[in-house]
Amino acid sequence: MDCTVVRRCLGKVKDAVARRLSCQPPAVPAPPPAPPQDPTARTVAAATAILADLSGYRRSIEAKRPLAADGSPHPWYTYPAIEYLNQFDASGLDIFEFGCGHSSLYWARKGARVWCVEHDPEWHQSMSLQSSTLQGIAL
Repeated sequence: MDCTVVRRCLGKVKDAVARRLSCQPPAVPAPPPAPPQDPTARTVAAATAILADLSGYRRSIEAKRPLAADGSPHPWYTYPAIEYLNQFDASGLDIFEFGCGHSSLYWARKGARVWCVEHDPEWHQSMSLQSSTLQGIAL
């Protein structure tokens, strides 16, 4: 093999490598430091975090279902409504729900006798396994 052919090929490889190396994207600069927050913004952020944890909102987001801060089922009601209802004893109440869900488990946990009618067979199975405290779940 002729040395000039080898030299030419190696020269082309060298040029291709040099082009590749010169075409690399520039390094990404570090983000600028966050501006210092004013005391009001820090207070609002802290209060928001506390409320998210105390109400169970953060846990609900992570689990993708309504949960209280302790992980127990929460009904799909507003937080003020739940806070209001928590003060009452539901022992002895009879509750019927169209659609079984976390509100059914919530009321059963508070002592009510709960009957439900559910249209979704998969959800019916899931709820049947979750709670033996419900009086009945019809499909």
